[in-house]
Amino acid sequence: MRGASQEAAKVCIVEMTSRLVVSLFADWKPTLVVLPSPFDLHPDHSALAVLARLALGRVWPGQAAGDGGARVLSYIVHRTATMPIGEATDEPGVARLELTPTEQARKRRAILCHATQLTVHRRKFLAFADREEIFFPDASAAARDGRHPVRRAVLDGTGLRLHLKLRPRPGAFGPSTLHLAAGGEGARQSLSLDLRWRRGRSPVTDALTMQSRGLASLQGDRRGGTVEVPRASLPASGPLFVKLQRRFGFFDEGGWLEVDGPKDEA
Repeated sequence: MRGASQEAAKVCIVEMTSRLVVSLFADWKPTLVVLPSPFDLHPDHSALAVLARLALGRVWPGQAAGDGGARVLSYIVHRTATMPIGEATDEPGVARLELTPTEQARKRRAILCHATQLTVHRRKFLAFADREEIFFPDASAAARDGRHPVRRAVLDGTGLRLHLKLRPRPGAFGPSTLHLAAGGEGARQSLSLDLRWRRGRSPVTDALTMQSRGLASLQGDRRGGTVEVPRASLPASGPLFVKLQRRFGFFDEGGWLEVDGPKDEA
């Protein structure tokens, strides 16, 4: 029960934080919002990306479709070596900022505030001060370039089908859990299921109540496969994000991927 209580506490904290972020966006009414990319491999960075995007959707309904509201740009700090960030600067909407010596010095002073991280990775962190800044449009394909473990997502009347290709590495390895952050205001859910391929099925668990919301069908092995989440396990409407989490290692395998969520039929 201790684990269940901890998960419920996390969900409650996220809910309170979400309301605070919504309030800030509503009060400030920003025209430009710069956020971490949901594809950033640091779980805290990508979690903030999802939280802020859900908040933007509540302040400006239709924001994801570009219907008014703030312009959203994203940046990636933690990524795989194969993610072609530099080559993507010619993509429409990508903003590239070459820092002046004064700006580099200011950025270096900001990095020096990260005392704990600098104890171990001082040279690596300070090297970021001299790099140019690249910002992607919110829906940029270049930020993931087909390397996200969720290669294809299809939602229809029967459920959500996810096609996965798994690539463990030193920063993310071991048994996998699929997480789904879903729903709009008043209908948000945090769901998860363990990818136990040999069993062929896995309970879809609500992180708040720790109750099962149905069984997902699994076909595949440790290298990937297909996951089918029944329609009844998903919320009625709202945005839907998916992420793969490994048991060992600090970083994610690919961050959060937004898929076309259920539509409100009312």
